[in-house]
Amino acid sequence: MADLNHLKEWLYRRRTMTRQEMKRTERWQLGIMINRRHEEYHGTMTWLGGRFQPALFSVEKVNRRLKPVRLP
Repeated sequence: MADLNHLKEWLYRRRTMTRQEMKRTERWQLGIMINRRHEEYHGTMTWLGGRFQPALFSVEKVNRRLKPVRLP
């Protein structure tokens, strides 16, 4: 899993994006995660901590883990 400082930096950048920039970024990231032939697939999946398994994803778990994170 990505280290905490990297996660904080990523979250800070996300907060400063416009809604349109965020949607464009999310579509781009999802496109990488579902396309094993994408040139950035392996690096992205390594950063995410392994395989992306949508059926196992839990928004509630993510929110619980991020709750103690304080942004600058």
